[in-house]
Amino acid sequence: MHKAFNKMTAGDTLIIANGDWRNVEGMVITWKHRPPSGTSQCFTTVLAEADWEVKLPFIRIETPTSKMNGYIVFRGIVFDNRYKSFGAMAGGHICYNMHHSKFIRCGFFGTWIESQHTYLWVRKQ
Repeated sequence: MHKAFNKMTAGDTLIIANGDWRNVEGMVITWKHRPPSGTSQCFTTVLAEADWEVKLPFIRIETPTSKMNGYIVFRGIVFDNRYKSFGAMAGGHICYNMHHSKFIRCGFFGTWIESQHTYLWVRKQ
């Protein structure tokens, strides 16, 4: 996934193959390894091949205010770090300084969800 992010440009779509990717190197979304910002007319999209069938360990985007990113859609991905160990990266899901970004039909399991300058609307089912 990291290699794909490096080749993406604004407005591209990345489809992640179904599977449990929680223990696979390069399959985390971090500040250094994230999709590029899209535009207001064309969001960058990262989606699961099928809703709920892609498990990633976590999302940890701690973007500095000076390098905010946005116009990104994440769709159908389950971020689950309940049963895995990631050393220094263990913990919750963090999304700092992301504007105009959407998490559609995504699941978050783990310790916490934290955001700054990002509003996450979470609905309990």
